[in-house]
Amino acid sequence: MITIGSALEGLLSLSEPDDHNDRRPRLCVNLWRVPRSDGARLRTVLSAIAHILRDGRGLRHLRIRAVRTWQQLLQNPRMFLGGRAAVTGGNCVALAERLLGDEPQPRVLLDLSRTTVTKELSFALCKFFQPLAASKDCTGRSECVGARVKVDVRLAKCRLGMPELALVREMLDGAFATDRTRPRCDHQFALGELDLSDNSLGANELLVLGAMLRQNHVYLIDDVVLENVMGKSFANGGALGLYALMEAAFDVDTIARAGRRRDATHKGLASLRLQTNALNGAAFAAVCSAFRHSRAVQDLSLAGTLSLANASTREQCWRWLAFGVFAASPPRGVRPAFSVRRLDLSGNPLSFNDVEAFARALLDPVGELVWGNAAGGQHQDVEPQTGVCVVAQGAVVRQHPNSGAVQLLRVEREMELEVLCTSGQWACVLIPGFRWGWTQPVHVTLHADDGDGPGGAPESTVRFELVLNKLQNNAATIEALAFLLELVGDQLCGLELRHYHLTPDLVAVIAEYCTRLERLDLESCSLSGSEAALQRALRGNLGARLVSLNLNHTKVGFQFAETLAQVLSDRERAPPLRNLQLFNGLIGDRGLDSLQRAFLVNKMLVRLELGTAASAPSSRVELAFHSRNHNELLRVEPLSMDRRLAFLSLFSSSASAATPTRRDLDVWMLRTVLDFAASEVRRQIVWRS
Repeated sequence: MITIGSALEGLLSLSEPDDHNDRRPRLCVNLWRVPRSDGARLRTVLSAIAHILRDGRGLRHLRIRAVRTWQQLLQNPRMFLGGRAAVTGGNCVALAERLLGDEPQPRVLLDLSRTTVTKELSFALCKFFQPLAASKDCTGRSECVGARVKVDVRLAKCRLGMPELALVREMLDGAFATDRTRPRCDHQFALGELDLSDNSLGANELLVLGAMLRQNHVYLIDDVVLENVMGKSFANGGALGLYALMEAAFDVDTIARAGRRRDATHKGLASLRLQTNALNGAAFAAVCSAFRHSRAVQDLSLAGTLSLANASTREQCWRWLAFGVFAASPPRGVRPAFSVRRLDLSGNPLSFNDVEAFARALLDPVGELVWGNAAGGQHQDVEPQTGVCVVAQGAVVRQHPNSGAVQLLRVEREMELEVLCTSGQWACVLIPGFRWGWTQPVHVTLHADDGDGPGGAPESTVRFELVLNKLQNNAATIEALAFLLELVGDQLCGLELRHYHLTPDLVAVIAEYCTRLERLDLESCSLSGSEAALQRALRGNLGARLVSLNLNHTKVGFQFAETLAQVLSDRERAPPLRNLQLFNGLIGDRGLDSLQRAFLVNKMLVRLELGTAASAPSSRVELAFHSRNHNELLRVEPLSMDRRLAFLSLFSSSASAATPTRRDLDVWMLRTVLDFAASEVRRQIVWRS
């Protein structure tokens, strides 16, 4: 009998997450090392992984045993690449806890990069994801994914074409669907992320991928990664392929369709990553128009997508960003609740002209998008409007408001679309996943847009995180960035700026205009010349509202630690800071002493990340600081009201198994049970090297 250790020999490694907000590394199973001809070995490896994860589910309520189990695995050099254990020494427990997070088992990545997708591989993955018992149907997503373990699959650099994508879809259908319309609810594993990066996908492949994602109400995939896949997709009708992909990925194909209600079981993606694709203006319009009408995608990455665009294309793309993400909500009935939580624009060139075009589009989106700010080209009878119109099946969308203009698209089904402006019998409409165009609708319903109703979220509640890492580090870019933050700062709850030379003016803009900022990430920023400005901001309103502050690799000194200690120990303002990262800082023993005094007062800070030479406290001061503060009980948080009601509802139904117990319980006993179920909040001190 083959043991788990021999089955996984030399195949495991740890993969750090791309999302900086997710601190959990993934346990990577490097299946690309299994020879293509060795199908039996592939099945054995997948069976071993399934066995490990099934055992982990049994430790859901045994945290100490779960950490100890994964600690033993991390210390086994036989399983890891190169014959070296993932970690050695006293830091193994910390890594095991970080690997698990709040779950009884880690997030697993099946890495099949540079592997040929064959029938045998598709069948092996299908058997891995299939439930052990006979399948059951379910109609709601919550009952399908309640206790599933999420497993990610990477098919990067696999030369995916039409046959290979057909095999991927065959695997998904076989594993997750009963009849391609209903998901199974007895799975042990769920497909958390599907990574198809570094595959050249043309128009036909995008159409197939769009059709695949249209069935996501069955597959229930959370994240799709399409990094560097669409470099040449627009040479031969790729725009229609991208239109189909955006419709499905952003869940816009059923938005306000005339004469029918939206399918409640339809599910778009939670995260879509399009980084490093060389998107042109048409592709960017497709993404932003779909994003404006998406109810699903919470995390969108467009990092590096404008790195090859010329100046005029970049300005047009920033206009689309203003309209698709930052502008006022679409008319009532067109857009569902605002869903975006994180937008990544890292690595894109940013100039003052780009931000000026962005600012003009916020004020006049129709003039900027439709007419490109060329007032002389606008028709005399064009009137900006806000409303919706019904477009009949088979209607033609044209580039200009006349019958002889170039045809852009033929509408496949009757649907309601957002109206941008009208010209006689023509209406300029926004087609989610495509762009704007002119058509002759069946009828147009116009009304004022108050941005607050069933279709849209009030602007005052729209808050998300903006990621702008690794932009060009020069004075012009910093000036443009400051202008951008002045425009959109009040919409941000999180801001991530990494690898900059932070200036005092930029710090002042963040403090003044980002009035609702809760998370600030300045990792790897140079603070020389701006450290005093940041200290003043933390003593002011910025420090009074921050929940998370990342200053890793900024080399702040003990004076800065003393400022943070003053902020943390302010009894009057009670700072809400819960997460503080100071890895690779220069705070020294004096800084630790300052933080120690602050911790005597502050019971809000839950996690502190520090740096040391040995991945664990080594000096006398570090050991004393760790022993006093690590695992300190800060407070006990009672059960939330909805959980209390859920518990009490068990006793209210006559069909409940808890009904015989109801007569034996009194108010005092129920209060005791609810108090016992409260959550302890303990301080965590994390040391990194």
